[in-house]
Amino acid sequence: MLKRPDLPVIAISNNEGACGITATAEALGGYRTALDAIEAGIRLVEASQEVRTVGRGGWPSLLGEVELDASVMDGTSLRTGAVGALTGYLHPVSIARQMLERLPHELLAGSATARSSAPAPMPTAVTAPAPVPWSAR
Repeated sequence: MLKRPDLPVIAISNNEGACGITATAEALGGYRTALDAIEAGIRLVEASQEVRTVGRGGWPSLLGEVELDASVMDGTSLRTGAVGALTGYLHPVSIARQMLERLPHELLAGSATARSSAPAPMPTAVTAPAPVPWSAR
């Protein structure tokens, strides 16, 4: 268990990330690592169907697919892991963290990510092409 002085937790987010703040603060208060806490909070944001900018409820690409991105950084080692244009996974933040911890790469995109670091696929909200809200106006 980590030992920390009792300090207040400050969380800053826009409205879209608000659903993950409580989980992040509770994890930090429970003496989990910062990466554990951030991942826990971001997973809630990614899973929300109410959040339109990222994750399960995010807007589809021009091709009608939900493509997800995520990046994480370990503040102690300054190592990073990032994924881009990932389809078929609900929690890209967890895959980015796996990259940080297991692979020498900093960024993988698309199918290379799935082949290199991802666990068994977890479906995103969009399995069939979604309507593209900005098409043919």
